[in-house]
Amino acid sequence: MEAQAGLRKQIADLEAMAAKFRRESAEAKEEIARIESAVAEEAVAALLDGAATVPEKTERRRRKIERLRSIIENTAAALNQLPARRRDVEEKLETLTPSIVDAALDEVSARRLAALEKVKVGLAEIAAPLAELAATDMLERDLLGEHFAFDPGKHPHVFAARVVVARFLENLPVRLTPEQLDAFTIRSQAAEIATHWLNDIKGN
Repeated sequence: MEAQAGLRKQIADLEAMAAKFRRESAEAKEEIARIESAVAEEAVAALLDGAATVPEKTERRRRKIERLRSIIENTAAALNQLPARRRDVEEKLETLTPSIVDAALDEVSARRLAALEKVKVGLAEIAAPLAELAATDMLERDLLGEHFAFDPGKHPHVFAARVVVARFLENLPVRLTPEQLDAFTIRSQAAEIATHWLNDIKGN
């Protein structure tokens, strides 16, 4: 992560450097334009008024313009080199990124798998109660048949238990489902439980 942050800082530094060079070049061009404008105005004044140009002043301006043009050339050369430097840094960052992603995902996956196992262990504990719930439907059918009349006020817990269990198992995400919650296994266990209950009721 530190190496990645360091490379990103290098890119930011290169961007800041490019902005600085562009600003210095623009300022140098503006200063040259100002000096050349002043020289032109003085030349016009010399023609109209006969004013003499001071040699020292002319020489200072010449040297300053040379220095400013040197700044423009140097910044232009630097700006031409910066894209290549940036590409080098970006390539290093691209090379480094997969290893960072892999390391991060390994950390996440280890914790995710541990959490999944805990969920599966917890869900596995409800396998027996689910089988018992489904078995109540089978017992109800064995005792009363498929059709019978009853008072819902007296028996509010009459409902299609096997349907509830089946839908619960169908909607359970595969990643979270322990082998104990296999639908066929639950039905088989429910049938055994219902038979055992029926025998108890009949006194067998």
